[in-house]
Amino acid sequence: MRKKTLSFATATILLLFTSSGGAQQTNPDALEQAEWGTFQLDLQRAMQSTDVEKKRDAAIEALAIEPKLRNWTAPLPRPEVRAELQLLVATANVDRTKGDHSRDLETAIVYAQSSLQFFTRQEFPQLWAAAKEVLGSAYAQRIEGDKAANIETSIGAVNEALSVFTQEAFPAEWASSQTLLAM
Repeated sequence: MRKKTLSFATATILLLFTSSGGAQQTNPDALEQAEWGTFQLDLQRAMQSTDVEKKRDAAIEALAIEPKLRNWTAPLPRPEVRAELQLLVATANVDRTKGDHSRDLETAIVYAQSSLQFFTRQEFPQLWAAAKEVLGSAYAQRIEGDKAANIETSIGAVNEALSVFTQEAFPAEWASSQTLLAM
């Protein structure tokens, strides 16, 4: 089980929300303000919790609220926050020890792939590589589908992650990816 965090991105989002007092409310609508408050609390719980279940549940709750927020006033673009939450859910689902492991892995694959629609190698190389590593881990453990195809997909995803996670630049991530390849 991996215990890796996405510290640089999650810390940035959390810092921007908490240091500025959260998103500034320009809409006097009470429901909108309540949704922002709930979103911020879920986001904070998702990023700060060390418990996989709490992290996963909070990220899922934040993703459910995010489309309801009409006036996006957060310091980071909405798609970036959404993709970060998707990657948190994917990572937590791979790391989960409770629940239906097969279903969790399938969910992790969907969320990791969704995050890759925003996290490109060119604009967000570290998050792109983290998502590729999560995909590699999910496919390595995958129960559904053809075992050989899953392993091939896993190796491909991890090798892509290693194009960013070099031993020199990211030794911990490199080691984690190497461990996945050895499985």
